[in-house]
Amino acid sequence: MEKTISKISQFANKFKNTALNTLQIIGVAVIIVMSFALAKSQVDSIINFPASSFSMHWLGSNGYESPFNGNTNRHRLTQKIPGQATAIWHYQSIDLAKEFIFTFWLHFGNGNGKVSPALADGIVYVMTTSNKYPLIGEPEAAIGYAGYGRISPSIAVEFDTEFNSDSTIEGSDQNFYNEQHISHTAYLKNATINAIPDHNGNSTFKPILGDFYQSVAGKSICVTIVWQLENGKLDGSDGYNLITFINGVEKNNMWFATLSDAISGLTKDNNGRAPVLWGITSATCDQPNQHEIEFGKLWYGNIFTVHIDTNQVNIVWEGNVIGESYDVASYRKESKLLLLVATLMILSITA
Repeated sequence: MEKTISKISQFANKFKNTALNTLQIIGVAVIIVMSFALAKSQVDSIINFPASSFSMHWLGSNGYESPFNGNTNRHRLTQKIPGQATAIWHYQSIDLAKEFIFTFWLHFGNGNGKVSPALADGIVYVMTTSNKYPLIGEPEAAIGYAGYGRISPSIAVEFDTEFNSDSTIEGSDQNFYNEQHISHTAYLKNATINAIPDHNGNSTFKPILGDFYQSVAGKSICVTIVWQLENGKLDGSDGYNLITFINGVEKNNMWFATLSDAISGLTKDNNGRAPVLWGITSATCDQPNQHEIEFGKLWYGNIFTVHIDTNQVNIVWEGNVIGESYDVASYRKESKLLLLVATLMILSITA
């Protein structure tokens, strides 16, 4: 009888230990799965940009259409009709207290862009805190951003495709480039036609392609906008960089000491956020062009190293291409905690 009880007790203890070990193994598996899930949860990105995610304003006849060519991420901003202006604003703001990378393609209508018709006027990427309605500037040289009803306070990246000569380079700026040029990109602020502080000698005034004589008409231009915390400091104490790449080539890199230097009056709220509205404007003049944008992907969080090729953006963390944006601080803190718990459980099993 005692032997039987002893065997039952041994079996019970063995079953208990086996069950406990099984539960511990399951627990470790759950922790590991949670670690991967947590890492994935740190990814903030937008990959779909249907028309329903934007509010749309226009002047003149309405040239907007999306989906365009069967693609929900592609939007026709203007037709090849004079006097059109379009502005589309995404319902989800961007937090400038964090970093972001935004890739999209600009498509310009056919033509050589060097002689009449000049195929103008261009496209502008805008970030603003304005709440006016409608949120749109004038057609023609204002590119739907500046002029009467200008969008301010704001910062913007323009892609100006108007054919300019020594007598027509945006008014008072004609002395900046006393030769004919076809297209340029520049940073604009507070919806002025001039850049920061103006086109005259400003380092942000660059050709869209290799030089000012290359037309973008009929071409697809890959644009990557990067908002970067200087030196990777999450509190932004070292300032912020706004960087523009076109077809994988860095065109502009401007540093701002504070958020307010970038967009007048912008500061962090009580939650440490600095949300801004973002959108795209476009317009035509008497020598019009069809303008389209095809959205790629918007990553936002805290990004580490960016490697950009002509049609691809890779985000690198600790030497590995992850292709996504992770919040470095919280990812490292939380996943290290989970890994510590998993390690302790593994040690308890083997003990």
